[in-house]
Amino acid sequence: MSSSWVLEAEGISSGYAGLKVVDGVSLRLGRGEVLVVLGPNGSGKSTLLKALFGLLPLMEGRLRLMGRWLEKPEPEGMVRMGVGYVPQVDNVFPSLTVRENLEMGAFGVRDWRRRMKNVIELFPELQKKLDLPALNLSGGERQMLALARALMAQPEVLLLDEPSAGLAPGMVKRVMGRIEEVRKTGVAVLLVEQNVRSALQIADRGFIMAGGRKVFEGTPEEILSHRDMGRIYFGMRG
Repeated sequence: MSSSWVLEAEGISSGYAGLKVVDGVSLRLGRGEVLVVLGPNGSGKSTLLKALFGLLPLMEGRLRLMGRWLEKPEPEGMVRMGVGYVPQVDNVFPSLTVRENLEMGAFGVRDWRRRMKNVIELFPELQKKLDLPALNLSGGERQMLALARALMAQPEVLLLDEPSAGLAPGMVKRVMGRIEEVRKTGVAVLLVEQNVRSALQIADRGFIMAGGRKVFEGTPEEILSHRDMGRIYFGMRG
């Protein structure tokens, strides 16, 4: 079964300036699978993504990508090995046009024109706005562009940090729908989200983080029905 995992993390710990924010988190992600990471603000979700992508150092644990163990993940190397990362903010170049943003994402891709055509088919909203500066796009359209730009590099794994943040409900649904279309192409998606129900609707599995640790893992149905969901996620008393 291990051969089906495109991304594996064992006991990952990471943080800032020696302060451990993520503490001993393990996960496995399969090809064409959506694994959602849930949890309250400050639980370490975004820090986990940054550690997996090499933006933060691993204090403990190890990472395996496409069956290869990595001693020291670094962003440039992760991109070369097929990992895309879309942060929550500052995820497009606002002064560049939509077309230029996509071209930037295609750095190193030989047949980038064909790739752009394929990506735009996944995100038809961008077709009529290719020559507009990204700063003229709505929040939802910018998230679409950020996803599309990440896909230009033909990743095997996509790390997404709260792509629905600040969006209206209708746009949240559209963004989640595009993520579902992306996974159908075989891309593995690790999705950090605050929008619990919308994320679980497209997820295969998920886990909840609290205090930097994984506290529960299961199917979407198991997560929604877990008796401690309110306490873990919302801080509610039972």
